[in-house]
Amino acid sequence: MTSDKPIKYKIKKSYKAKHIRLALYPDKSIIVTKPFLCSQRTVEKFIISKKDWIQKKLQYFDTLPKKRKFSREHYLKNKELTRKIVESKVDKYSKELGVKYKKISIRNQKTRWGSCSKEANLNFNYKIILLAEHLQDYIIIHELCHLKELNHSKRFWDLVASICPDYKKHRRELKNINF
Repeated sequence: MTSDKPIKYKIKKSYKAKHIRLALYPDKSIIVTKPFLCSQRTVEKFIISKKDWIQKKLQYFDTLPKKRKFSREHYLKNKELTRKIVESKVDKYSKELGVKYKKISIRNQKTRWGSCSKEANLNFNYKIILLAEHLQDYIIIHELCHLKELNHSKRFWDLVASICPDYKKHRRELKNINF
């Protein structure tokens, strides 16, 4: 991508967004999430202000190994094994944290390792079984901590740190994994 070439992106409008958000993906797609009443001109100024950063990220993505393709069969074959491993770890850490959850779902997600709903349901990406054990533990601890703090406040991160002191290192490591 040359510096004079226009940057192509898709826009998502959001009633919840308070600020413009820029997301770049390894397939080089760019998604801009904007507050509903934010003008196109404001979005364009924002993109121009981030042009150097965008170009660096796109160049970085060129250096990454190509993403592996996982079939539906791979998911179905590994789903129950993942469930057993996750349930065992969730039981262990939920007792340690003193939290209760309703149900665990194992899904084939593209961009998330896990999530936690307001209803105390936990969702995990089946590819968690492909990770090192310390990263599996971090993801599970992270989601369980959301049962006490459904946000990413300082209290949330302090709670994560109380069980997983190296969580910052684990987060960085996860960001470099390309499934």
